[in-house]
Amino acid sequence: AMAYNDADGLVDIFGGMDDIKNKIIRAVGNPIDRFSEDNLRVLRALRFASRYGFRIEKNTLDAMLKLSPLVRENISAERIGSEFLKTVSGKYFCDVMLVYEQAKVFFNVFPEFEKMNGFDQHSKYHSMDIWKHTLTSVKNIYGNGEILSLAMLFHDFGKPECFSTDESGEGHFYGHPEISEEKARKFLISLRFPNKDIDKICTLVRNHHRNITSKKSAIKAISLLGYDGCLDLLKVKNADRMAQSDYAINKFPDENKQELDVLSKAYTSPQCVRNEKALCISGNDIIALGVPQGRKIGAILSSLLEAVQDGKVDNEKEQLINYVKNNLLH
Repeated sequence: AMAYNDADGLVDIFGGMDDIKNKIIRAVGNPIDRFSEDNLRVLRALRFASRYGFRIEKNTLDAMLKLSPLVRENISAERIGSEFLKTVSGKYFCDVMLVYEQAKVFFNVFPEFEKMNGFDQHSKYHSMDIWKHTLTSVKNIYGNGEILSLAMLFHDFGKPECFSTDESGEGHFYGHPEISEEKARKFLISLRFPNKDIDKICTLVRNHHRNITSKKSAIKAISLLGYDGCLDLLKVKNADRMAQSDYAINKFPDENKQELDVLSKAYTSPQCVRNEKALCISGNDIIALGVPQGRKIGAILSSLLEAVQDGKVDNEKEQLINYVKNNLLH
């Protein structure tokens, strides 16, 4: 809506410079016309607000509310997914969503999230409803990349379906990491996200309650996620915890540091063997012990990996062969 040339300088018919200075997002001319020309502009306005921290002018926001239900009907999944990603990973996403009308636009486009809004968790570990807790956790992890921002957005995605209370009225969400992963995967597939990114996000969602408090649990986590994946998981866990109640934060003040220490020590230990391929023994070695080719070889290798990770045997060929003879050939 602005142009520049050497003769006239800046051509600003619609007052765009004033809006920029005043941090206002405003449609050019009639907002209904602009959003009707391309419904994706509804999401783009949210994206600009999320990225720059600008407020959306009232008439523009009213038009967004009116036309937002059309976005999923008229726009390709790929274009929606791109705007969704940029919106969620914006520095001011949490602030944008705390404005009711703007959150309503988001829910109109993505109704999958609306159940979280206002859902009281009835828990001493949570002082906020599910949606505000989620937004705060997304804010906490800002600056660590889009994958982790999306992991936080989806980490409690399945909580409304899992809610129950005990006799004291305390809320519980048994199984919510698995259901959150399932819902997140379905949602991301619908927006044509790359499979590699979906797998990373969903792995973090599924494991965001995984404890890394012992050498054994750390080795298991490294085997599943890799060391870098575990570092990402600790960032997710910390962003989650820092969005909980003061009671929860104060009960485990050094949890993140302790888990990082355990993880670092486990990673450098001899037991930290990620998979069967890293064992100092092969299927041919097991066949040489008289085991016929077939599924049993894979089962023995799997048992050996578990034994090494548990510290029952060192990852050294002769010790592994003796372990097979003494424990796995009966």
